[in-house]
Amino acid sequence: DIPMFSNLPVTLQVELHKEVFVPMLATHPVFRVMDPLILDSLCQMAILEQTYIVGQKVFEKDAKAQTVFHLKVGEARYYVGSSLSSEQSVLTVDGGTWVSEAALWMRWRYTGWLVARRNCDIMEIDVVKFN
Repeated sequence: DIPMFSNLPVTLQVELHKEVFVPMLATHPVFRVMDPLILDSLCQMAILEQTYIVGQKVFEKDAKAQTVFHLKVGEARYYVGSSLSSEQSVLTVDGGTWVSEAALWMRWRYTGWLVARRNCDIMEIDVVKFN
């Protein structure tokens, strides 16, 4: 967050959040049909954007999934299996990809590791606040 933005009127903060996050949310079928008032609240209360640098873990295997991710820009690798070094089960995650949406509607644990391969800007939805 930029300190200056916290001094803006709340209505303007809400509009800024909508301008930033609604276009990304609209790429997912569930959010595309969601009531605009719910989207407004979601943008304001449950979403933030994070930057991950090369090699940084976004999440780890078996951790409780409390966040849904939308890779906005960059590239990550999703390691499925018993270890991060297992090259046989590596998936490339590109910009525009959603990760761990199941956490929105059920209790979920991450089934692998997501690690930034290039610097990534990721929109994160807090599933506790979403629900």
